[in-house]
Amino acid sequence: MGDVQWPNDPMTFEQAIAVLLSCMHPTLLRVDGIGGDGGRDAQFTGTGGLHVFEMKSFIGRMTKGRRAKVERSLTRAALLRPVSWDVVVPIDLNPAELEWFDSLQPKFPFPLSWRGATWIKARLVEHPAVRRFYFADHHAELGHLLQEIARRNIAPVANAADATTRLRQLCDRLAELDPHYNFRITAGPGLHTGTEVLPAYPGADRDQPLHIALSFTDPDTPEGRRAVSDFERCRRYGDPIDLPASFLHLSGPASLLPPTSSDRLRVEAVPEPRDLPAQLIVTDQAGRRLAALGLVMTSIRSGTDGGTLTGADPSGAVTCRLRVNRTTRESSIKIDVEVPERLRPAQWRQREGGASAGRGRVVIAAMTPTSRGPAASPSSQPSSTDDHRHVRSRLRGLRPPPAPGATSHDYGKPRKRP
Repeated sequence: MGDVQWPNDPMTFEQAIAVLLSCMHPTLLRVDGIGGDGGRDAQFTGTGGLHVFEMKSFIGRMTKGRRAKVERSLTRAALLRPVSWDVVVPIDLNPAELEWFDSLQPKFPFPLSWRGATWIKARLVEHPAVRRFYFADHHAELGHLLQEIARRNIAPVANAADATTRLRQLCDRLAELDPHYNFRITAGPGLHTGTEVLPAYPGADRDQPLHIALSFTDPDTPEGRRAVSDFERCRRYGDPIDLPASFLHLSGPASLLPPTSSDRLRVEAVPEPRDLPAQLIVTDQAGRRLAALGLVMTSIRSGTDGGTLTGADPSGAVTCRLRVNRTTRESSIKIDVEVPERLRPAQWRQREGGASAGRGRVVIAAMTPTSRGPAASPSSQPSSTDDHRHVRSRLRGLRPPPAPGATSHDYGKPRKRP
């Protein structure tokens, strides 16, 4: 495994241990010590209750003063009523120190654990990327790993299964370059190849932010201005975008940049899972409620100015994207309607042969009655020529009435609401 070099800076040691614990417990929550940390630097809630971790960067021996610090942290942590308390210190206790630590256990109803140097080294074997990044010569280790990856991929590929296995192994080895990120590689014919960089655990992008500089080489042409506008939308709200590589210049960690032969670059914020109940309410111009539809917002993409919540109704036929600007408090909504084949009446499928207008008409007529009267039955639907006009009129009714003079931003296109 190589020697472990303990960081000299206490803050670096605590961050390294926090990253190690995050790799072991993905739901770990860090505690900011400014103003007092309550006897813990990190914690997570399991099925049994609260598990608390305290980190001390002591080296050498546990002096009287150091023992007092540990005891004070333990006393404060006990107020949280945890189910376990672990103190992580790069010191293996000698007999006298072990006797002192064991004497603390009878005073508390939860188990106490000393995680010393041997324990830390064993966990670093299980998580080699953390060791390479924080407890070794990172650049030297990185060079050795890249050489090993290159040697293992010299042999010809035997078949598709062999290629798949190599790609999977390559992703695993690339993850050893940095404990904060994982990699996903997709490959296709020609230049259709992509590499995704994903946080290895919640909060990894805050522990080690990625810094990739992007500049536009030709921003004064129509295509260049469009690329600048798309990137600004991605920066502000996290929208997924595809940019032509010919208009871009990238600089940053070589392992994270796309190949120079790439013709397109996709940029997006990683969607974070959510489980938020919501309701889509349709009203007329007078504010009278016409219909309501239950939704579940399942994910959010965030940028510097705001974010976009995405969700759907229980059937999956109606998807909704709600954009909110945190600064101006303005919002806009976008709705897509597509009835799954399994929900369409059999007699309609036979009659219409899967026409898209029929799919839209079913859900809109069933879920958004307007002042024209109740939803029409299948036998009384308008003819094919009238279907598109029927659907458009009802889709227009889906936009909630705004406050007088309010401004709406529909995905970056501001306009006055009617």
